[in-house]
Amino acid sequence: MLIPSMFIFCPTGEPLLEQSSRRGAVHWVTVTFTSEEQKLADVFLMEIIEKACRNGRAMIALSPMHHDGLNCLSLPVYGANLSDAEILSFASHNAWLRYKDILDGLVRIDRDRIFGS
Repeated sequence: MLIPSMFIFCPTGEPLLEQSSRRGAVHWVTVTFTSEEQKLADVFLMEIIEKACRNGRAMIALSPMHHDGLNCLSLPVYGANLSDAEILSFASHNAWLRYKDILDGLVRIDRDRIFGS
C-alpha cells in the first residue's frame, strides 16, 4: 500500500506527492548536498543527483530523508525485489527525466519542503 506524504517537485499545477510503502515497493535514493551546492539552480542539483547515482555514491532507504533536516534530496524508485545496482540505475534515469522536466519549465524543486528555505 502506497502512502502519500510530502512534496518533492511542484509542477505548474498540483504538487507531485511523495509516496512511501511499508512493503519495500518504494525505495528512496538520497544524495546529500553541501551548503554551497544547495544554493545551485534546480537543474544543477539534478545533475549532482544523477552523477551520484551513476557513481554509486547515493544512499538507499525505505523512506525519504530530505525532510529530516539534512541537506539532501531523496528520489523514489518504485519496484519490489530490486538490487542496489538496479535501484541506483533507475534513480539516475529518474533524475535525468526530472532534469529535463525542470529545463522545460514543467516542475521545480519544492525547496521550502526539501531544504526548509
